[in-house]
Amino acid sequence: MSSVTGTSISLGWSASSDNVGVVGYDLYVNGSRVGTTNGTNYTFGSLSCGTSYTLGVDAFDAAGNTSGQATVIASTAVCGGPPPDFTPPTTPTGLTVSGTTQSSLTLGWNASTDNVGVAGYDAYRNNTRAGTTATTSYTFSGLACGTSYTLGVDAFDAAGNVSGRASIMAASSPCAGGDVFYVSPAGSDANPGTVNQPWRTIGKAMASLQAGQTAYLRAGTYEENTGGSCNAAYNKVIWTRSGTSSSPITISGYPGEEQQAIVKTAVRLAGSYEVFSNVVADRNHTYETFDSACTGGPNVQLYGSHDTVSGVEVRNSNASGVYAEGAAYASLIGNWIHDNGTHYNLDHGVYWFSGPNSAIQNNIVQHNYANGIKIGPNAQSVLVSENTVNGNGRSGVTVCGDTTYNSNNNMVADNILTWNGWSSGGGFGLRTYWETAGAGTGNQGVRNLMFGNSNGDSWYPGGGMAETASISADPLFVNLSAGNFHLLQISPAVDSANRSYSAAKDYSGTPRPQSAGPDIGAFER
Repeated sequence: MSSVTGTSISLGWSASSDNVGVVGYDLYVNGSRVGTTNGTNYTFGSLSCGTSYTLGVDAFDAAGNTSGQATVIASTAVCGGPPPDFTPPTTPTGLTVSGTTQSSLTLGWNASTDNVGVAGYDAYRNNTRAGTTATTSYTFSGLACGTSYTLGVDAFDAAGNVSGRASIMAASSPCAGGDVFYVSPAGSDANPGTVNQPWRTIGKAMASLQAGQTAYLRAGTYEENTGGSCNAAYNKVIWTRSGTSSSPITISGYPGEEQQAIVKTAVRLAGSYEVFSNVVADRNHTYETFDSACTGGPNVQLYGSHDTVSGVEVRNSNASGVYAEGAAYASLIGNWIHDNGTHYNLDHGVYWFSGPNSAIQNNIVQHNYANGIKIGPNAQSVLVSENTVNGNGRSGVTVCGDTTYNSNNNMVADNILTWNGWSSGGGFGLRTYWETAGAGTGNQGVRNLMFGNSNGDSWYPGGGMAETASISADPLFVNLSAGNFHLLQISPAVDSANRSYSAAKDYSGTPRPQSAGPDIGAFER
């Protein structure tokens, strides 16, 4: 209802749809037809004050077909009293965060307005109501240190009308203590690594951290080891220290500055239980064997055991974006890997050359020069699931072997593989390739959604893989041209993934599943 008086009630509704066209709507009071309109609102008049009515509306087309009737119970204003208040307050504006500590954040905002009066405000943390206040600020307490939160607020009036919700991202102060260190391009490696006296280089952090410790990278550009002539060590850092299963070692972007920590140095994870997260890995100029020059190698390299790369934007590499050789029990989860590679059919978004028992999940892999994800020639038992692989030069995902090795027992499941194959030779959504007659064994492709790929929307039957339950249909992204790979509710990918291969959360941290089942691709609707 939009307005109510003692003798009238105004009703609005969403427009109906029809295969030809909706002509108009019939209006009903207590089951009796009282009028017709071609708009989407109507005022019922000549009613009695203080009385409840069942109001109804249906839609009809030119052929006389009539929809079902939608009804609502509404009352006119009390006889002699003021009309009911259905007007919500305005949405709060001017959100600011202050009073930041390791365990609390204070949110402030401009006062809302209302036709009668604002009664108070509800405050939300990560979409969960945290409390209510009558003022224009609220302090969220009990937070984890060094953690980002979505803080929100809406206004309500005495009649129970609620405004729209305004929100802002904010992070609590980083954790302090002997297990947390800081790095900044403005620091010095002679410093103790505190927040006020940070180290200067990632290399220093890699050489210093012990099991259970974390180094936060502050905003700035990290371009290290560029002195001297071009060689294998030029513009590269190799992390050999190891953590443990319960106490990994971590290098991460400082909370709130993740997209401003730009790493223009090749980073190789060569120890165990290392975590590299929440930074931008941009083009480096380390030695590239194919070019025999310091034109740049893969931005992120996995050579160790039980290592994790997550929340990293990997971009603009001269070679592949992420390269794995001998990586065991590794996790490549929730990364944006795009616009990498310069060499035809050699440079991939993810090039998993070799390594067993690892997971590549919830990544967005787009606009890379060759394949989006290449598994092989010696990859064993790698799970590739719930990635969105779009617009790469060759195929979306390729599983392969060569004259020396074969890739076996790999699972490619519940990925969206779309519009790949723009380079010479084109590409498929999913394919296998074996240089010798003996193809790999035990490889499976299960319920991948493939569409718009230049060489076809199904997989390339190159042998060595059992492929089942593929979906050939437009995934219905929210906005493909803008790179918004969230799914519309009517997408065939919604609720279609197999729980057996699903990660606990999607690319943006939303828990899976949100409804009947998890969604195919990187985003859970």
